[in-house]
Amino acid sequence: MVGGGVDIDQRRLYNQHMDEFVDSREALRLLGIKPASLYSYVSRGVIRRVQDKGSGASLYSRADIERQIARKGARKGHRATAGASLQWGDPVLESSISFIEADGPYYRGVSFRTLADSPFPAFERSAELLWSGLLPSEEVRWQATQNERAAGASPHERAQRKLLCLLTEADGPTLDISLVLARKVITSIASDGRSSEGLSIAELFAKHWGIRGPERMIDAALVACAEHELNSSTFVARNIASTGAHLVQCLLGAVAAHSGPKHGGASLQLEKLLHEVQSPSSARKLLAAAVASEKPLPGFGHPLYPKGDPRAIFLFELTERYAQKSLSSSRVGKLCKVAEEEYGLKPNIDAGLVALAECIGAPEGTASELFLVGRFAGWIAHVLDQRLKRVLLRPRAHYTDSGPAPL
Repeated sequence: MVGGGVDIDQRRLYNQHMDEFVDSREALRLLGIKPASLYSYVSRGVIRRVQDKGSGASLYSRADIERQIARKGARKGHRATAGASLQWGDPVLESSISFIEADGPYYRGVSFRTLADSPFPAFERSAELLWSGLLPSEEVRWQATQNERAAGASPHERAQRKLLCLLTEADGPTLDISLVLARKVITSIASDGRSSEGLSIAELFAKHWGIRGPERMIDAALVACAEHELNSSTFVARNIASTGAHLVQCLLGAVAAHSGPKHGGASLQLEKLLHEVQSPSSARKLLAAAVASEKPLPGFGHPLYPKGDPRAIFLFELTERYAQKSLSSSRVGKLCKVAEEEYGLKPNIDAGLVALAECIGAPEGTASELFLVGRFAGWIAHVLDQRLKRVLLRPRAHYTDSGPAPL
């Protein structure tokens, strides 16, 4: 927010990543600067400023302040800057796989929206682009593998079980990553155990849910989930890949990281909250409780998109275009409307996926599963990329004597 504030109540509000806002006195103390310098940071977009709805006072993002302190520390040494880089800071490695702009991620230089709007099935073509750097000119369909579906398990638990099965089938501890294996991994995760020859990944999902019609919508959603630079799960996959571990082992680690409630498990948390949302008044009650508890609200906020997650916007558009239902009639829509109007909170990809699943009548857990399967494309691309670099990722830690560790 350049040069001004937005009229929202941020006094006791944290976003998805615990972004806290402090008053001007605290901001000046932390930065060790004069008011004119603080205004300069705000006007240049270096530090975000919001306006307290009750008092009208300006509040400043603590996360942005800490990043600026870390950058200033570079003059005294690289230690602080390196530490801040791991927390939404400066880039820590080079990659030609993707980059992120205000309008969302670009895969090998192509906008995710452009890829999602390409001929069906778009997800398979996007995955091949991420892996090889070449966008197939013809339709791509992978040969599906048949396997049993584990009933009663979460999407992440099912994925881990299937990956373990694939690992036991591997011919020794090979380090080779073939695109045949990459395709097999994704089709194995998406398959429901029934005959699926000739079906796309999106069609596999629709078949399992017993839904006909939204395949194009599911396909586009998978594209939106496919890649997002160095998120937590992708960084885990790259770390494991740098040790020379098998592709499946890298993916097992990525799935574990993705299952956390601050990452791919956020949609599962949001679905639980939505049980309480039946009307705008119930949405207001839920949001008020979330703000009072100072806990992050799953499905809302993203540090890389202060003006709103473009992937969520895209998914909401898909929902209204293909499901032919107004978002305002869904529980997610009611919650999003109140969250933005009264608290300035904007939905992220998790809320978009939950909205999509709700509008097509898919079961709970669908949003998390779509996110998970789609992201396999990006994970595999990063494992391939890290292998080519032949470098062991090994960051250093700065020891601080902070006393006994908390139990």
